[in-house]
Amino acid sequence: MILRKKQVAILLALGMVLTSAGPVLADQVTSPNIETVSSDTNNSEIVVSPDVLDPKLDPGSSLATFLSSDQVTMRISGPGRVETSIEISKFENTKSKTVILADARNYPDALAASNLTNGRYSVILVQNQLTQAIINEITRLEAQDLIILGGTNSISEDIEKDLANIAGVKNISRIAGETRYDTCQKIFSQAKKKSLVLASGEIFPDALATSSILDQAGLLLTRSGQLPSEAQAAIKDLNHDNFLIVGGENSVQESLATSISNQYQYASHTRISGNNRYETSAKIGERLVSSTVILASGENFPDALAASTLAQKIDSPILLVSKDKIDQSIIDYFKKHNIKKALVVGGQLSISDKTLANAERLIKGQDPIDNEGPQKPQPKPDLKPDVKPSEPNTTGKVINKVPYISQLKPVYAPNGCEATSLLMGLKGKGYTDLDLRTFLDRMPKTKSNPAKGYVGSPYGNEKSRFLTIDPEPLARYGQRYGNVVNIQGAPIEDIIKEIQEGNTVVIYVTLHWAPAYYKTLPIDGVPTRRIFNNHVLLLTGYDPVKKAFYIADPYNHESDGARRDKPFFYWKSQTLVDKCYNYGNRRFAVVIR
Repeated sequence: MILRKKQVAILLALGMVLTSAGPVLADQVTSPNIETVSSDTNNSEIVVSPDVLDPKLDPGSSLATFLSSDQVTMRISGPGRVETSIEISKFENTKSKTVILADARNYPDALAASNLTNGRYSVILVQNQLTQAIINEITRLEAQDLIILGGTNSISEDIEKDLANIAGVKNISRIAGETRYDTCQKIFSQAKKKSLVLASGEIFPDALATSSILDQAGLLLTRSGQLPSEAQAAIKDLNHDNFLIVGGENSVQESLATSISNQYQYASHTRISGNNRYETSAKIGERLVSSTVILASGENFPDALAASTLAQKIDSPILLVSKDKIDQSIIDYFKKHNIKKALVVGGQLSISDKTLANAERLIKGQDPIDNEGPQKPQPKPDLKPDVKPSEPNTTGKVINKVPYISQLKPVYAPNGCEATSLLMGLKGKGYTDLDLRTFLDRMPKTKSNPAKGYVGSPYGNEKSRFLTIDPEPLARYGQRYGNVVNIQGAPIEDIIKEIQEGNTVVIYVTLHWAPAYYKTLPIDGVPTRRIFNNHVLLLTGYDPVKKAFYIADPYNHESDGARRDKPFFYWKSQTLVDKCYNYGNRRFAVVIR
């Protein structure tokens, strides 16, 4: 096989393993080679067979057929997120010598896959177990090289062993870090990218829409105001002419951009952002020239995760839409770029047939109809906006199936508010019947870093450590039982929307709604300033008239406005909730869907 210059570059970028005898070829490997790239094996390389260097667009694929047909829209979906990723793989590839596997329950690892795919490999999501459908798809693709993204909490060792037994599989590699940022950095480094794109690792929409423009550039995830230490080593060896930021200042602060420019001597940086996630995706799309677009949900991530390789394959933008509405910025994009075809990723729970039909109308040069989305409740003019303990207002949304659980009795866990709130939300969805003590005991623990698990013991008090667990490991723990998503960084409007859709939200505020009290304590040996009077509770309702949240407070203090017949549920004003939620600009939240 003759390799063109571009193919050689891709081969080098993917870090194919070389031996003294030359590259590891598919016919030279007789048994699966399982290799892990972890925090302790930074220099290990993933194994990729040379036959993956086929042209991006598979001429025998359903995708190629669609692009050459008169059909203008198509939906790609399955009954769940795993099945949707398989359907995308079937649609775009007849074969894929390399397949990337990522956790279906959380988005960072799958988004980081965009650094590796370059439109050439199938991305398949895995949730809890290796299903027969996944095995069948890997077999159909005749995959030889499997790349697992994320640690064993994402895709277990048992699943990895089962993957090795699939016929035809010859190499298995794992790229894993201790955090989402660490994993992303390792993927970034393996891909040998030349320039930098920075997006929030705390919310998914910006990074999702960014995947379509990743070629020579690579995606690194960051916190809003602080570049994770894991990302710093990856930046210093890049081209320092310019770097790209995706998202507004709430996602990536300008002070962080300035700090990166100064520290790494970047000549400049460019920010792509809009007034909302939909407009941001449209502005990202301006960097591409394509008459075909991919529509993905801007409200939920699972169905869209595997769309990144599809977007890269045909150099098309990922435009975000809501279930029942196409944002005006997306409508304008259709009209401006004379879009001829649209692929919709996900089922009707993500993007309705109405939205699909409106996309087709836009392609035909017609305006969308009935494009207002869900109707908002109309306030009653005689109601006063003051917040008092009362029955939920009928104009609002209260999720009544949530059972109350106290963190103080019969189980005394004065620092167990995170798990207690999460358990209430899981029980409200019918995901589990576990008792609180068992749920607390099973929670992942760590010595000092809340980003890795719960610090210390929830059953006692301690002044020398932050006794808490951050949203990412809390959500990952909750995913053992149900659909739990880390939405850290989400604005209060997104939280309201989740509640209106029937989902409860675990939110980090302060104890007794007091002003934030900060303390500096060591985290992994590094003095760190954080909120010390942290408290976590469950939002179970919202009243748009009162502009108030209905709260299940596991700490159960009647002084917080509790009612006697429902003593531990109460209303709090949106203003106060938002204020406490935003202390320290942390905006920690987890949703149970």
